[in-house]
Amino acid sequence: TRCDHRFGATAINRMNNLPSPLRGHLLGFCNPGEADMLRLLQEGSTRTNPLPDFGAMSMASAPPVIFLDVDGVLNRVDDPGDERVDATMLLRVRQLADSAGAVVVISSDWRTQPDAKAHIERRLAALDVTVIGATPLARTRALARPAEIFQWLSTHPDEHNGRYVVLDDRDLTRETRGAELAAARRFVRTDPSVGFTDENLAEAIGVLRRVD
Repeated sequence: TRCDHRFGATAINRMNNLPSPLRGHLLGFCNPGEADMLRLLQEGSTRTNPLPDFGAMSMASAPPVIFLDVDGVLNRVDDPGDERVDATMLLRVRQLADSAGAVVVISSDWRTQPDAKAHIERRLAALDVTVIGATPLARTRALARPAEIFQWLSTHPDEHNGRYVVLDDRDLTRETRGAELAAARRFVRTDPSVGFTDENLAEAIGVLRRVD
C-alpha cells in the first residue's frame, strides 16, 4: 500500500487481518503525519500491554445491562427513615457497573412515576452510572417483570451484548417467564429487609462477567 514505505510488514499484516470496516478506516491514517494507529500496530509486538482485539470489540461493542429494581434493592422496605435511596447500596450499583462497563435499565415500578423515576436517574447520574431506559409495561402488570425484561432485550438487540443481570427483591422465578429467567441464571435476588449487600454485589459481578 501507499504506507509500505513508512511502516514495516508487521504493521501492514496486522492491519490486513482486521475487519474490513476498521481496515479501511486505518488506511485513512496513512497520510503523512497521520499514522498513529498504524504505528501502534507496528509496535504491538513490543508493547507491555497487548493491543486490543479490534475484531472482538466490533462483535461486542454494546455494554452489559443491569436491570434495576429500587424498593428492597436500593432501600430497606421496612426502614422508617425518609431516605428513598440508600447511598451505600447505590454505590454498590456503581461498583457493579464499573466492574463490567455496564449500563442500567430501570425495571422497578418507580419507572411508572415520573418524579420517582427522575429521582433515581439523578442519583445514578451523580455517580456516573448511565441509565439507557426502562422496561416496558406488560399488558397485565401483575407478576410479569421477567416478561417485561425479556421484551426489552428482544426489542433492543443493539443496546446490549447478551450479558445482563437482574436485581430484584421479588421472587421473579415465579412470575410470567420466570422459568426462563431462572434457566438463564442471571437473577440476583435481594432480601427486602436488607437491600443490595456486598454478597449480592459479588454474585452480580460474577453474573455480568459470565459469557454463556
